[in-house]
Amino acid sequence: MRFQVLGPMTASVVLPSAAQPRRLLAVLLAQAGRFVGRDTLIDELWPDGAPSSAAAIVQVTVSKLRKSLSPGLGAAEAGQRLLSGPRGYALVVEPGELDADDFVTLLAAGADDRAQRRRALERALACWRGDAFADVAGGPLLEAHKLWLEDRRSAALLQLVELELADGDGRAVVERLDPVVAARPADERFAARLASALGTVGRRESALEVLRRTRRALWEEAGVRPGDDLVAVYRRIAGTDWTTPGPPAQLPPAVADFTGRVAELADVGRALRGPGPVVLHGAAGAGKSALAVQAAWRARRRFPDGQLTASLRGQDADPATVLTGFLRLLGATPAELADRAGLTGLWRSYTADRRLLVLLEDVTNEAQVRALLPSGPGCATLVTARRELPGLCGARPVPVTGLSTEDAWALLAAIAGEVRLRAEPEAVQRLLGHCAGLALAVRIAGAKLAARPNQRVADLAGRLADDRRRLDELTAGDLGVRATVTSGLRERPAPDRYLVRLLAAFPGPVPDWCAAALLDRPLDEARDRLDALAGAHLLEPAGRHWAVASFVRLVVAEGVSPETDGVALRRACEVTLALAEHARGAAVGGPVGEGPAWGSRASVAGPGAPGSGSAVVAADAVTRAGTCNPAGVAGAGTSLGSRSPAAATAAGALPGSHTAAAAVAAGGAGTSPGSRTPAPATGAVTPPGSRTPPEVVPSGPAPALSRPDPAALRQVTADPAAWAAEETAHLAAAARLAGAHGWHDLTERLADACTALAGTPWLGHAARAVSVLGLAAARRRQDPHAEAEKLYNLGSVHLQHGHGRQARNYFVMAEHRFRQLDDPQGTGAVLAAIADVDLDGGDARAAEAALLEALDLLRECGDRHGQAAAAAQLGSLAEDVGDVRRAVESFEVSMLLARECDDGRGHDHAAKRYADVLRRHGGCDQAADLLTGALGGTVRTRERHWEAHVLRSLGDLHTEAGELGDGERCLTRSLALFEQIGHRHAAAYTHRSLAELRLRAGDPAGARWHLRVAMGVFRELRDRRGAGYTLLSLGRTHADEGAGPEAARLLRTSAGLFEELGFPLWELRALRELTAVSSESPARERTREVLTKIRT
Repeated sequence: MRFQVLGPMTASVVLPSAAQPRRLLAVLLAQAGRFVGRDTLIDELWPDGAPSSAAAIVQVTVSKLRKSLSPGLGAAEAGQRLLSGPRGYALVVEPGELDADDFVTLLAAGADDRAQRRRALERALACWRGDAFADVAGGPLLEAHKLWLEDRRSAALLQLVELELADGDGRAVVERLDPVVAARPADERFAARLASALGTVGRRESALEVLRRTRRALWEEAGVRPGDDLVAVYRRIAGTDWTTPGPPAQLPPAVADFTGRVAELADVGRALRGPGPVVLHGAAGAGKSALAVQAAWRARRRFPDGQLTASLRGQDADPATVLTGFLRLLGATPAELADRAGLTGLWRSYTADRRLLVLLEDVTNEAQVRALLPSGPGCATLVTARRELPGLCGARPVPVTGLSTEDAWALLAAIAGEVRLRAEPEAVQRLLGHCAGLALAVRIAGAKLAARPNQRVADLAGRLADDRRRLDELTAGDLGVRATVTSGLRERPAPDRYLVRLLAAFPGPVPDWCAAALLDRPLDEARDRLDALAGAHLLEPAGRHWAVASFVRLVVAEGVSPETDGVALRRACEVTLALAEHARGAAVGGPVGEGPAWGSRASVAGPGAPGSGSAVVAADAVTRAGTCNPAGVAGAGTSLGSRSPAAATAAGALPGSHTAAAAVAAGGAGTSPGSRTPAPATGAVTPPGSRTPPEVVPSGPAPALSRPDPAALRQVTADPAAWAAEETAHLAAAARLAGAHGWHDLTERLADACTALAGTPWLGHAARAVSVLGLAAARRRQDPHAEAEKLYNLGSVHLQHGHGRQARNYFVMAEHRFRQLDDPQGTGAVLAAIADVDLDGGDARAAEAALLEALDLLRECGDRHGQAAAAAQLGSLAEDVGDVRRAVESFEVSMLLARECDDGRGHDHAAKRYADVLRRHGGCDQAADLLTGALGGTVRTRERHWEAHVLRSLGDLHTEAGELGDGERCLTRSLALFEQIGHRHAAAYTHRSLAELRLRAGDPAGARWHLRVAMGVFRELRDRRGAGYTLLSLGRTHADEGAGPEAARLLRTSAGLFEELGFPLWELRALRELTAVSSESPARERTREVLTKIRT
């Protein structure tokens, strides 16, 4: 039997073709005659991790291999080649059966005779047919054996060529080593012998070329210079020393503690392989130079002709001086360098055929780089700059941004010690937060910690927390954040530095139109300046706004001049206010740019005086009707949809084929709760002054504001909702800035604008903080009326976001102030808002009393807008407590008032609420008409949140009619809009509507998911009404699934909540669902009590 492994593995018997048996045989041949343990075999067969069945697979593989090597013999029979034992497996190989054994034997032969030694080495090398085990990939044991065999082969080859050179047989050496040196050009041993052989056969130039190729390969592969043996061969062949200086190596030392930046290093490495200069651009102190040097050291072996470095810091850096230095290093003569005009051409000639890496640091403009670009395709240029250098043709920009938290931690740990950081992880996070990802700041902080091993990290973090001390703290020796950032600022022209200082005065990102106001220049010009500053990394993009970089803000703050900056800052605040008021006016479809006018500052005049007009008479009739009366639902007749609500109201009775109780009890599963949808036009959200009737004339105009850029005005007009959503943070920042400068008039008006926009709700929670600023400004001016307005605003914002308890506190304080001022309009508006809170809290009687008084007061002062809104609120309240007739009357009055004062928005809001009542009591056709009109109104006024409310009602209507596809489309769109604008409370009601739709679709699991989401929000916001509706739906869901006891528990809880809230119709519905799943006597008795109460 014969085995060959010095090349592809073969045998005189047929071997398995599968990889695993061949690999196992290779391992056994490498250890021929020695036992190999099972664990070792598993590691060899699966070097990347073995499966759980590895031992069994090895056993099966050994069995298959035995059949190939010893066919017909059992494992324990004599003559078996593959033996098994306690120590594993062994392959029996007899002398002369393995070519590797023959090779090793021949290496030891002929030691005493030169000629015999040469023949033995030739025979030994002839055993090789290629690389050892060339077609078998192994684990660590097999690979180590391969290396051992290759080392012995190389040693034999060296011995042979030494003997051939000694015998004067240079041609044999050349023939033998030419392919070896071509494959391994960096192997000095073979290159030296090949060059010597070439020299002996008269091929001097070929010998020198071999030496030059080896020198280049040594530099490319290992970054080293030729050894003494190679230098000696060159001296002998060339007749002179290698006197030409080695390639220049000017790279600065790599930073020893460089960490992170893995992605950036990879980007730079890839970019250096392509054409064009690579530009690392980033803020001052971002770590551009450290990254560039690290990347250059990693790539230097690809540039064997040298690496050149120059710093071009400052505006006056002379490229000619840099070129002179570069050319001198490359061997240019003084005569060549004397012609300064020809330096660029000389540089291109010297670099045309070289492979050079050129590192240019602190570049300020494109012209500096163009003059220094090498011409050869094998060259690369690496640039660091604070700008992207967009004018540099073919440049490949690589941004160097702030360090990630992980990279910043790693850098700090490399300097100060990982153990120390792990002892105070929270303090380290605070410290890194104050460093804002700036590599220089992290490095200085680390150096300070390293210099004071006993100092706590928390102590340094505490000092850095003080904005006034941070720059002083971040200084170590000649390193300082202040100096570095200042140098970057000085590179910009004076107008740019001035703009940065003004932008930094705002406590947050700033839009481009605000920058135009600060400069008092056109918007396009301001945008150009912003782009330039962002390109210099002095500004950072924040969406479509611009934020001054953290440390730039601290540096410029030290040079703020209140005298010169105050005018520009106030102008910017005024423009912000003007645009906000324009947005509100555009959103509601009315006049824009007008400040709020409160009733107490107005006089009544004109033909529309209070008390006149049919709507006012109707409103008076609603008010005189007294408390909401559940008995009003009694009677019989046609359905609501068969005649107009106006006719029904005129007839003095509510048409309907059922009592209201029966209508609710028989309502479809898809019906939506009787929740009152918050409307921006109601007193719950909009400042009372915004409802000043047309006949009320303000006593004096508000001060004129600086005019915004026309382009900014057009943007607001095009989509006021999108503009307000985008400018949320800036509106709040402008209010804070005005308050800080003592501009109390601006602070108040900005707070009012924020509150008005919050009601839509575009401003979100930021409006609360701004409203507090407005209240503080009003108190500083000692203006009690303005104070009352701001208290009302604060209550409105809290109510809009579901914080009823806080809202009521502010409303009560506002009511007290308005009553002291004898202001009926303000008092009426606040009472209407208090009614909303009381009804949500379950006190329907208090809510009704507040609304009735509000209607009296609003009628007294002629505020028809306010009367319309309050009448709509009264309609929702009336339906909640079971007085459906009065609900219809109230909505009709509300819509009539809104039409008379040309308040299309208020009319649509009332119509939407009215449609909900009609849908729940059989008037689906008329409800559809009203909702279609209301939806069209939301499109015209671009009120996305109100569009979402109307879509929810339309979705409920489609669900009620069994049109589940249309219903789902409406409800899904409603939910998306609510989530987009952050209105979680309203979104919860849409989730409940979707749950009802899923129940209709036979998907109780989907219904439960939506109900769980809704219940979580209702509980968080303490909305007992919403919780009651959700419990009712959950009970029905469990009932549909046959879970009677759990359904009964949920329905019992829901009925109890509605009883506490005073909503008899909804309590009756819950009770009827309860009696359907349970035979509880108390539930049946309570059902009869509620029915009696409603009918009497």
